[in-house]
Amino acid sequence: MLIDAWKELPGGLISVFMDTVGNEGICKMMRAYEGDERIARARVVIGYSHPDGGVYTFQGEVTGTISLEPRGKNNFGWDPIFIPEGDTRTYAEMTLAEKNRTSMRRDAVDRFARFLDQRFEL
Repeated sequence: MLIDAWKELPGGLISVFMDTVGNEGICKMMRAYEGDERIARARVVIGYSHPDGGVYTFQGEVTGTISLEPRGKNNFGWDPIFIPEGDTRTYAEMTLAEKNRTSMRRDAVDRFARFLDQRFEL
């Protein structure tokens, strides 16, 4: 997760943030921020190494906001504080199927699948 107001922190340090301050701590640190300052992006990159020597990457990203406090029971990492754009619920308040329709992982896998479909006979 990359928080715009924090110049893309925690980014790759998200596990350190989760281990030390958790979702509650991130929300507490975000209390001084409003509106666009609460924008965050969830990003993932999938890498593929083809036997011909080609290396390819596929990025998936979802824009959203940080909630005022953790919400939801389907707790995985920062799901209780991330509200994807176009929704009012955190990922933790959604079913797995609902979350997967908008997830950054789904976005990256869809890009990878299109690449395979265009390049290789399946």
